[in-house]
Amino acid sequence: MKYFNGSSVHRFYSNFPHDRCALKDDYLWFSHYSHLNDPFEDVYIKNALQQPKGSWSKEEAYDLYRKMNKTSLSPEEIENDLVRFEMEQSFDERFKIIMERTYELSKSLFNNYVGKSKVCCLTVDEIESNVSALSNRLMWSHYADGLRGFCVEFNSSELMRSLDMKQDVKFSSHEIQYTDLVPANFEFMLSSTFEALNRTGDFIGTDYFIGSLLTYKSSEWKYENEVRLVCKGESKQFYCPSSIRTITVGEKMPAYEFEQLLSVLRGNEGIRCKIFKAKINIENFELERELVCDLAQ
Repeated sequence: MKYFNGSSVHRFYSNFPHDRCALKDDYLWFSHYSHLNDPFEDVYIKNALQQPKGSWSKEEAYDLYRKMNKTSLSPEEIENDLVRFEMEQSFDERFKIIMERTYELSKSLFNNYVGKSKVCCLTVDEIESNVSALSNRLMWSHYADGLRGFCVEFNSSELMRSLDMKQDVKFSSHEIQYTDLVPANFEFMLSSTFEALNRTGDFIGTDYFIGSLLTYKSSEWKYENEVRLVCKGESKQFYCPSSIRTITVGEKMPAYEFEQLLSVLRGNEGIRCKIFKAKINIENFELERELVCDLAQ
């Protein structure tokens, strides 16, 4: 499984009872796509699948044929095929059949992928601007109940390895791409799929075909800086607690809830990390962290 760039991934929690239970029992919760909070994700894919390209120039069709067959035929064999199709004047009909079959397969793959796959959404630091996810005010506001929740920072490579080790399922990881959503066409979907296949030589992805499209979100969500784990399995996916680097608690968490959280953490012998508190600097309104305790001591 691909590991994310950077050294940490973060999971923000609101501090509901099931959030503390996830820490107690060492698991991440994976949700169905229908339960995600962006209602446009599956609509975007359905739109793409409903708009196959109506006409293809000969060069576009030839180029796609080359991509489709790059791993199964030599360049010479591909070009010989195209010459033969040209001489027989049979390429148009062959290509039309390929497109119709691929389009129907695509719709089937989408329904299967979205129906069976589950997702866990994480956040990474903004590497280019050197901004930590832990100082992201909107993430604390929207996903940690306005500084009343907490954030778990994981060592990304250790987390992914432990997920792979503890479950007999395959995980894929995706960095979300933020863009202005415009209707995707079938040509884009096919080209992206075969380019990815030719790069990796691995089509775990009939999943890549649909999965890559599910990495596009509207630009309004860019503040999340999201990375996504996807699997076809149970909602609870377990990890090794040693992969937790730090836990940061929002300063507005009520004192009695903070004590409940500390009790859960101290009861888990595998969690041996530092606990911080996220506080608002009243002079510059930036989020800062101060050390509360070290569970390793």
